[in-house]
Amino acid sequence: MVLRPDNTRVGQVMDIGLGGLAFRYMTGGEPWTGAAVLDLFVVGHDFYLDDVAFHTIWDFATGQVLPWASGTMRRRGVQFQDLTLPQESQLVHFIEIQKVS
Repeated sequence: MVLRPDNTRVGQVMDIGLGGLAFRYMTGGEPWTGAAVLDLFVVGHDFYLDDVAFHTIWDFATGQVLPWASGTMRRRGVQFQDLTLPQESQLVHFIEIQKVS
């Protein structure tokens, strides 16, 4: 998953449902403030869902320090906002892919 608008923040989806998702991401220590839109993709499954608006519900440091990078891991929970019907349909498909993977 990629946070927009600059597409430089990448996160790993940890939990997902129709209402929102939780993901982890690396940062220099402070929570990242910026994007309110994300893109979901699954490598190897030819899946891409873009322009998913969200609202951050929570964000906290996991305490995990990455020895190979100068940063720490954080975990963020977001609530989806104003999904279109096609986005909802694609999201259901994304959730099914995650169950199989």
